[in-house]
Amino acid sequence: MPDEIVAPVEKGHIIGKVKVYLDGVFFHEENIVSKESIAKLGYLEKMIKKQIINFEISIYEYINFSLRAFFICHQ
Repeated sequence: MPDEIVAPVEKGHIIGKVKVYLDGVFFHEENIVSKESIAKLGYLEKMIKKQIINFEISIYEYINFSLRAFFICHQ
């Protein structure tokens, strides 16, 4: 299965496969099929997604910095 699936994706599109092994012996293979259609993001959606990711990174950096400062002060 790919690491990333690029929109648009139509409902019913095969996006990967799952293979089942039992004691190292191939047992069964099944398609992974999209349950619904996913539209390609427009300009506004891309900007919102970018802002959310930047916000998440900012929070992560703040927490990481705060934890490092806490441990340095309490050594």
